[in-house]
Amino acid sequence: MKLYMKKLLFIAILIEVTYPAFSQAYIPMAFASGAMWRYRTIEIETSMTITDFMLFMDGTDTVSLGNTYHVIKARNRVMDYPIGAVVPVEPDTATISDVYFGAVREEGKKVYQLGIINEQLLFDFNVHVGDSVPSYTGKVRVNGIDSVVISGAFHKRYLTADPGFQVIEGVGSSRGLIPALNDGSGLINFYCFRSLNTAHADCIQISPTISNNISCARAPTCSSVQNT
Repeated sequence: MKLYMKKLLFIAILIEVTYPAFSQAYIPMAFASGAMWRYRTIEIETSMTITDFMLFMDGTDTVSLGNTYHVIKARNRVMDYPIGAVVPVEPDTATISDVYFGAVREEGKKVYQLGIINEQLLFDFNVHVGDSVPSYTGKVRVNGIDSVVISGAFHKRYLTADPGFQVIEGVGSSRGLIPALNDGSGLINFYCFRSLNTAHADCIQISPTISNNISCARAPTCSSVQNT
């Protein structure tokens, strides 16, 4: 009887944990003005060159292929430091003027990026376990689906065969907005995501861990790079 009750308790806990992933309302991508995904690259030669950059939306749209796309802009800060210097990720000022990076749109729980002659699929939030989603390497299998709480709201999360890559509703992925930009090797690191809607008023740090979970915490110092 005790063993039976333990099994019932385990099943009840499992249902409580996984239920939100299948009952919550869909959270669309934060493509409104003010959305931001911040990254850092480090190159080491005779010195250590750090590029802090963010991809962001400022409300600009463009029309192509019969569709309206939200323009993505890039803002960069490039500085040289002594090799081994510890440089925190914090609010800073860009050293390069803003440039056009790309354009995206969302339709039917799918996110597309505008290319030169066509568009390509970035994220598909309709997939199920066993399906594949776009990644740095081309495609990767979805091994599980659950939810992660970001600023008090449940976001559906798709766990993939790549332990460091998870697709997240409303955010993009654990490696940022553009899967092809970051292979998880550490050459480009995605630090945080911010949207100016009520659910994500703060910059949210999103970092995959070895246990394949997502750690989402307020990161007040992980703020935007200011314009030049």
